[in-house]
Amino acid sequence: MSLSFTPLTHHRTDEVPRSRPRTSWWRAAAGVAAAMLLATSGTAVTSAPAYATGGDATSTGCLTVTIESSYWNNGPDSGGVFRDITITNNCATAVNGWKLVLTLPAGETVQQGWNANWTLGGGTLTATPTTWNNVIAAGGSVEIGYVGAWTGGRPQDPGCTINGEPCDGTGPEPSPEVTLTSPIDGSLLVPVCAVRMTADASTDVGTIDRVEFYINDILVGSDSSAPYGIDVPPDHPALRVGSPNIPRHTAFARVLTVAPAASADSPMVGFTPAPIPPALMVIACPSRVEVPEGGTAIVTFVLAACAATPALTLTVTGDPGVSVTPTVTRPGSPEHPVTITAAPGSVGAVARVTATADTGSCMPATATVTVGPPA
Repeated sequence: MSLSFTPLTHHRTDEVPRSRPRTSWWRAAAGVAAAMLLATSGTAVTSAPAYATGGDATSTGCLTVTIESSYWNNGPDSGGVFRDITITNNCATAVNGWKLVLTLPAGETVQQGWNANWTLGGGTLTATPTTWNNVIAAGGSVEIGYVGAWTGGRPQDPGCTINGEPCDGTGPEPSPEVTLTSPIDGSLLVPVCAVRMTADASTDVGTIDRVEFYINDILVGSDSSAPYGIDVPPDHPALRVGSPNIPRHTAFARVLTVAPAASADSPMVGFTPAPIPPALMVIACPSRVEVPEGGTAIVTFVLAACAATPALTLTVTGDPGVSVTPTVTRPGSPEHPVTITAAPGSVGAVARVTATADTGSCMPATATVTVGPPA
């Protein structure tokens, strides 16, 4: 319900000049009322702790809230409460609009309030600005408050949020998450191929700055934009760590956020280099790849110990929505990167791209392609 409070004096709020803050006479009148009640009871007035919201990155985080509360007894199980509330803008720019929500303690009721539009429902008291204090200037503040009563025991401090954030400064905790999607745990990777590392990352607070990738606890690269991924060359020093007999590697991803700063690591995975392939063989790196519908992916065909560095001829079998360019590579290099394209409307398609050496006796290699949803 909306609360239509009766002023504590005979002054009318519309008689106060708009250029002046409309707080002092309300506070003074409320203070007089509290003092009169206090005088009849003789009970000491106490002050409740202040609240504060943290941060200065957004219009919400700019605001701090201080609540000064006084209580008095009218009887053994009843009394009054006076709460003086100051909302301060700590940022260098003005804040346009604010909303204070108080969850009243059990047994507390509200009698009169000032300097805000007050509504009460279900034990929740909400204050929104008037036309003259909607904007809080940089470094400025707004003073509001109310007088109420309590029964059944002196009330606790009210629950408090300002623009949706807890007034005690806790706010939502940063909780970034990251999952390493490649390599998968227990996989075998061909040593002549680059290690493709990819990750999914998200955060409900702040902004992702970057995702870092680690092999054997060594930072091997990072990516600052989604989709997050890097290729680690096969001769990277991090891939040389491990026992010659059991060269198993570990890998994980780390997401880092700003405003606020936070980080989180993915679960650790392990992968093992596969046996060195026989000589005279073309190898697909990777041998399986998912291409987004309407997008592309790179597969590199490597000549493993072939007698020469011939050109490669590329062919596609399977779904016609998958194509490869170029169809013939240039000779003279042991590595031949090609681009695989998935046509629009080809989600779910499967095809095989085969690379065959033009000369010599190198065995061909095949990469299996599946088409996933659009990126």
